[in-house]
Amino acid sequence: MAYGRTPFKGRNRKETFKNVLVRDPQFPGGSSRRRRTELEDLIARLLEKDPARRLGAGGDGEVRAHPFFKGVQWDLVTAVSRPPYLFEDETEAVTGPGR
Repeated sequence: MAYGRTPFKGRNRKETFKNVLVRDPQFPGGSSRRRRTELEDLIARLLEKDPARRLGAGGDGEVRAHPFFKGVQWDLVTAVSRPPYLFEDETEAVTGPGR
């Protein structure tokens, strides 16, 4: 979670579940006068109650085109490369693993 808690937080599990069904997401530091951040906009649009109005209802291109993902090179997302080996300590870096 980007904010460390659900945007539907209630006093207990039952209230949280009810909030998921009926309330709009509430973000920390939110104010009706403050403009939503791109992340907040993305989350709110993905959590839209009406499936026909939800971001992505018209295809994944809607989600990919959201300003939050500006600069993401979608063609490279599926290109898996092996992560570099991280040495446990400096001795291993000089002598090699397991030596």
